[in-house]
Amino acid sequence: MSTNASESMYADANAPICAIPVAKAFLALSHDEKLYAHYMCRASFAGTRILLKQTSQESEQIYNLIVALYLAVGGKWQDLAAKTGVSSQDLEYFLDYAAMLFANVGNYRSIGDQKFIPRISIEAMRRLCTVEHKTRELFEAVSDGMYSTSIHQYGYSSENGCASGYYPHSTSVSKEDIDLVQRFLQLANTLPENTRIMKHDDTPNKYTLLLASAEADVQSSTHSLNLDGRNATITLKNGDFNESLESVIGHLEAASNHAASEVQQEMIRALVASFRTGNHSNFKLAQLDWVQDRDPTVETIIGFIETYQDPHGVRGAWEGIVAIVNKDQSRKFGELVDRSEEFLAQLPWNGVFVGLEQGKLSSFESSRFVKPNFTSLDTVGFVKSESPAGINLPNFEDICQTVGSKNLAFGNVNNANPPTEKIPFVQPEEVEWLRKYREPAFEVMIACHELLGHGSGRLLAELSHGVFNFDIDSVPIDPLTRQSINSWYRPGETWASIFGADANAIEECRADGVSLILLPNKGILSIFGFLENTVPSADDIVYAGFLTFIYGAIQGLSRWNPDTRKWGQSHRRGKFALLQCLLRCGPELLQLVEVNDDIQIKLDRSKIQTHAIPALSRFLLELQVYKSTANYIEAMRLFNSYSEVDETFARYRAIVLKQEPPRIQYVQPNTFIVGEDVEIRDYPATREGLIQSWVERNV
Repeated sequence: MSTNASESMYADANAPICAIPVAKAFLALSHDEKLYAHYMCRASFAGTRILLKQTSQESEQIYNLIVALYLAVGGKWQDLAAKTGVSSQDLEYFLDYAAMLFANVGNYRSIGDQKFIPRISIEAMRRLCTVEHKTRELFEAVSDGMYSTSIHQYGYSSENGCASGYYPHSTSVSKEDIDLVQRFLQLANTLPENTRIMKHDDTPNKYTLLLASAEADVQSSTHSLNLDGRNATITLKNGDFNESLESVIGHLEAASNHAASEVQQEMIRALVASFRTGNHSNFKLAQLDWVQDRDPTVETIIGFIETYQDPHGVRGAWEGIVAIVNKDQSRKFGELVDRSEEFLAQLPWNGVFVGLEQGKLSSFESSRFVKPNFTSLDTVGFVKSESPAGINLPNFEDICQTVGSKNLAFGNVNNANPPTEKIPFVQPEEVEWLRKYREPAFEVMIACHELLGHGSGRLLAELSHGVFNFDIDSVPIDPLTRQSINSWYRPGETWASIFGADANAIEECRADGVSLILLPNKGILSIFGFLENTVPSADDIVYAGFLTFIYGAIQGLSRWNPDTRKWGQSHRRGKFALLQCLLRCGPELLQLVEVNDDIQIKLDRSKIQTHAIPALSRFLLELQVYKSTANYIEAMRLFNSYSEVDETFARYRAIVLKQEPPRIQYVQPNTFIVGEDVEIRDYPATREGLIQSWVERNV
């Protein structure tokens, strides 16, 4: 095994692998629906190299090397070891690394923002790559990046040990640099999601803004300006990822011929315009069409969307998801949507919580709730560094408030758990009980998280000069101070621009918190079929949900960096803040007990309603008010006080690293056109099957 690296830096050994079942649902589609799903999958996977480049400078080259090794021996890995004189153990280490790279679409842990390196030594890996001249050359070109631990986490490259694919070929990018470019984008009314930034290290305050577009021949434009007291030169250059986007466009245009409606065709036309020119405003138009495409049989997501991996929290990672509606499961979600206003009124910034009448919404909630679409889906394919559990889109607040949104839950991914998966930190006598009930509890929680978490709350804003989305002559009362609010979003400001890299962590914390306080709601539980006398009972689901959340929050400590004392992943930081909120209720509710180099959760289920819910509600009320009023300073004072890791939890982290099970890796099928039909091909739930599935996508 390679040396001079901490255990957490190495690729997971013997990670659980699950195949995602969808063949039955796919075969039930009509001919046009199959073709539409096929081409949209191809369009999604055509962007794989975009995501690889966004992850790190070396990820695409490593991807190329693994594919070349597979092709050199036709996927017969034992032959590769025999030809190159590599031991069976070293081959196992290589396969662990290769499968993990494909599962994460890059050489960083998708939910931890931390690089991983092979367990196979660099010398053994070099021997393995002597099978062909091509593989030898590819390895020599990428070996330093593959094995280096000097750069090992996402961040601004001016920070020790950090780098980001969003700032290519730049060794000294700081937060202040990106703030400056972001200010320029706001003045130019340009959306940042499909951009990258290259800083010219040899010239102060000189930057190139790379715009993702298939068009690469349009002359770049250079702007010299003074921003915030700094003279800067910013050049806009299109054509970033142009080859990948040309391929994406070709598949999208083929899919359009099999679209089920004019709305889907309009969506594809807007996507093509966005990917061709780099004008992200066209992508926003596509999202508008997407929201209006209600209840399609084949659902799709594609583009530069989630901003979790950007250190600044504004640039979107490439992703694509194609899925088939599960109509039976979607009926439950439909009832939740129909009653959503009833449940929104029970959130802590509405109704009696803030001195209003029961069921009345406050100024911190939209008075005109636009009911979203909520669908349960079975994925056919996804290109995303983290496997999708549920999604609430679009990420454009104005569309959500005026037209609506979609909430999507991916059932065949959420239910694909190995039967013997380790469940850490739970008392031994509760492990098998929890194994039976955590999936139904998670289903309720993900529904509340996406629909009522991300779908709730309102930003108070001055939309344009003198035009407000609230009554400026009767300014809303802050329920925390009982005084009129004195801050709101100004023209051109957004949630992301004010809260920056902290926005994602706060929003995920808020959505998780909403799912926890609504989990005991009898009305919600009954929609999913859980009553006092069912098996599992409503109380079982509540306890299983809280227990699952708590052990997940403890696991998240592995994604906290003790050297920088920073979190590497937004979701985990948010969960930890909520864990602290529960612990501050006192030992009568929750205790974490160290037992023989382990941590065991002791949660009193009878105290969830009386202790946990009030504490979480108060915390969420504060968080929502600060979010609604653009009060970044107070929001961070609150959030940091809950998400900071003290010495006790810093010590727990070492236990977590020993106990944490490897992340599940998912094997997805591929679709192929054979004659006039579309066939779906499954692969075995093994490392070899996972690697083969990616090689056969030919991207």
